Amino acid sequence: MTGGSRGPAAARVHRCQYFVAGVVAAAVVSLVLIFSTPQDLPRAPLLLLTAGAALGSWAVVPLPQGGTQSISLWAIFAALTILGLGGAALVGAAGAAVGMGILRRRPVAATVFNAAQFVVVPVVVSLAYHLVGRTGHAWRTSFVSTGLSLQEIPGLMVSLLALEVSTGLLMSAAVATTRGTPFWAVYRQRLPWVAINTILQGGVGFIAALVFLNFLPDTTLFLAFSLAMLAYYTLIYTHRDETHRELAILQRVSLAVGQHLDLDEVLKAIADAVEEILVPDGLLLVLINHETQTRHVRMIRGGNREQVGDIPVPGIYEGVTGWVVRHSTPLRVEDYQRDPRRLPTSDRLFGQGFVRSALAVPMKVGNEVIGVFALVKAVSGYFTEHHEKVANALAQQAAMAIKNAQLYQEAQQQARRMETLSKVLAVVSDPLDLGEIYQRVVQEVGRTFGYPLVAIALIEDGVLHPVAYAGYPQGPPDMPVTRGVIGRVVRTGQPALVPDVTRDPDYVRVLDHAVSMASVPIRQDGRVVGALSVETDATRPLTGADLEMLQALSTQIGTAMRNATLYQEARISRDELAALYEAARAISAFLELQPVLDAIVTVACRSFGYEYGRILLLDETGGEFIVQAAYGYATAVQGAQVRADQGIVGRVARTGQPEVVQDITRDPGGAGAPPGVKSQVAFPLIVEGRVTGVFHIESARAHAFADRDLRVMSTLVSYATVAIQNARLYEEARRLAITDGLTGLYNHRYLRDALLREVERAQRYEFPLAVVMLEIDRFKHYNDTYGHLSGDEVLRAVAALLRTGSRRSDIVARYGGDEFVIVLPHTDQAEAMELAERLRRTVSGTTFLLGEQRVANVTLSAGVASFPDHGITADALIDAADQAMYRVKRSGGNRVAAS
Repeated sequence: MTGGSRGPAAARVHRCQYFVAGVVAAAVVSLVLIFSTPQDLPRAPLLLLTAGAALGSWAVVPLPQGGTQSISLWAIFAALTILGLGGAALVGAAGAAVGMGILRRRPVAATVFNAAQFVVVPVVVSLAYHLVGRTGHAWRTSFVSTGLSLQEIPGLMVSLLALEVSTGLLMSAAVATTRGTPFWAVYRQRLPWVAINTILQGGVGFIAALVFLNFLPDTTLFLAFSLAMLAYYTLIYTHRDETHRELAILQRVSLAVGQHLDLDEVLKAIADAVEEILVPDGLLLVLINHETQTRHVRMIRGGNREQVGDIPVPGIYEGVTGWVVRHSTPLRVEDYQRDPRRLPTSDRLFGQGFVRSALAVPMKVGNEVIGVFALVKAVSGYFTEHHEKVANALAQQAAMAIKNAQLYQEAQQQARRMETLSKVLAVVSDPLDLGEIYQRVVQEVGRTFGYPLVAIALIEDGVLHPVAYAGYPQGPPDMPVTRGVIGRVVRTGQPALVPDVTRDPDYVRVLDHAVSMASVPIRQDGRVVGALSVETDATRPLTGADLEMLQALSTQIGTAMRNATLYQEARISRDELAALYEAARAISAFLELQPVLDAIVTVACRSFGYEYGRILLLDETGGEFIVQAAYGYATAVQGAQVRADQGIVGRVARTGQPEVVQDITRDPGGAGAPPGVKSQVAFPLIVEGRVTGVFHIESARAHAFADRDLRVMSTLVSYATVAIQNARLYEEARRLAITDGLTGLYNHRYLRDALLREVERAQRYEFPLAVVMLEIDRFKHYNDTYGHLSGDEVLRAVAALLRTGSRRSDIVARYGGDEFVIVLPHTDQAEAMELAERLRRTVSGTTFLLGEQRVANVTLSAGVASFPDHGITADALIDAADQAMYRVKRSGGNRVAAS
């Protein structure tokens, strides 16, 4: 709203200018016509009446609906009677120029208009008198130039009526045009008082003129004096009526503001009263905050109201309102556009060049200015001392009402603070997760106190990291503690209140609409660990009360952090004990090595939230580490090999010491880690002083392993070491229980159990199965010839050949004495015959060294039986193979036969 589109108020300015120009033009034309012929005017009456007109123009009384009533009309009417139209025009114009322009110091435009008005009015009155009375020439003769007679009575009556009508019309039109009020409303309001006053003043002037011309005796002046007093009392009554009306409005405002404690309702009632009494084109209500040295536009009427939120408000001592705040007195500005205190903000508030005159009054409580009422008008020199008095009275009522409303709001805010602190205390008293506590605190604070932006940031490795926030679309960013207002707070440990963020060089803007900010440190055990911060826009300025409330909240948050830390420590200790108990129970539940390893790695990862874990055992033959148990890996890693010189596993195996890598990107040996792994830890598994394995844990979080984790892991590793040692002892005992002590092959008991399982499987799935029975030919001869020890050597040698010559899936066992049995799963008779023949040839072609003698004639007799052709039970198959073997022995041995 600028330039040529300033709305109704600008249109009124233009209409007023046209109206004034029209009246002035009429006056100029009238003067030209009046003085187109020579005028002979006596000087004494002319000067006397001019002085009376000047005094009358200076002594004015305000009228209802605006404007004033002067008491100079008697002099103009007397001049018409004595001097004629020319003298009356001079008396009226000169009197207005001196009385208003010099004595009252009215603006030039107003003075010119009033001077022109007092030229036009005599012209209208003179024309009415001479037209009705038909006496002389209206431009050159006075009313009683030919003497006083009954013939002139109608003309005098009409002239008085013309005086009232012309004066009333001109002044009502001026007021209506200037204020944008309907003309007839103004005229009807003014008519009763202006009509009486105008007629009385005309009568006073006429009587005084007749006495001066000796048409009436001097005693008649008493009548003129009486009429003058009546006219004066009429003006006084008019002024009193205006005052009563204003007092009634003030009383109504007082009652209205007394009924409201809501600040917006109070301001609305006051603004309505201001507009009703003083009729400004616009008004501005500014509240002052001396604590933060800021001011805030709380209400604006007229002008560009939709732009108020985008307009920056200057300091409290700048501009016209700033002058009022500084001096604590009202200020009237006749021509605002030329005033040195003018601010560009007014153009944005009301429109380019709209404000021509202004009236600003302070709203004071005691000696403190809490705000300013500023009234503006689109015409220069509008506001008078009367406006100032009325506005000042309204301002004082407004100040008390606003202060009461502010106190009420502060009481409500204090109640909300207490309620919020109570809620926060309830929150922090619960053994909740810290993240949940933080989020509930910021939500409660923002909702209760109307803070649009709330955040809690904690210090992590020299960086302020937001852990909870409300109002931020994407959350505030991480920020080094060396930057920003929050950084200053955590560095110094001192709270900060920033009323205007544009004036703080440390402020880092996150959102455009933030105007003020407050931040307080959060302490735990006397140490600053973070900050609680709020930011607000122009509708919610922050004060010291907000800072105090935030400090109380930060204390509660610090307490919550301490309580939560203690609770978390207790919970972690409980979880540690539970995990250790579960691990111990899992270890004790198994005797075999593999279930024990699986249980340890699973319990450790699940209990403490580790994403990946594995246990690697040393392969004695190859010197590498084999993954025996794993948890969390996307692909199967069990059985994978890791070199003893590779990564953290290799380093731990070499040093025998635990190692932690909190950031794998800084570990030159971490290249082989799975994608997403950021930290890892490894512990050696030491048995009898030697590293036999590595317990390896990996996490997707950097710095995932604290001292507590390492302590618990050390306990689990000791469990694992004992469990592995026990499992190996158990396996060794179990192996010894099923192994032949002389040959190292499975013994007779294991053979029978294994054969029963294989027969059952062959029956269920219809798989082929074969059994080979072998016996050393003439074994008694070796014992008798070389001794039983040498015989044992033969048995061990033959057993080794049978084991190496068989498949891994075959079960090779010593059946008894010099007899051996081989169970061949998934093998038919033909394949079994071929395997038995190959073993026979291997044994017969092997040179046996017994002491210093070489024995080259060890042979085997073998019998083969197959399922189900030769039997469907374990005993049947053994018996069939045994019979086939004995047939071979009876036929000379060293041969393979089928059953």
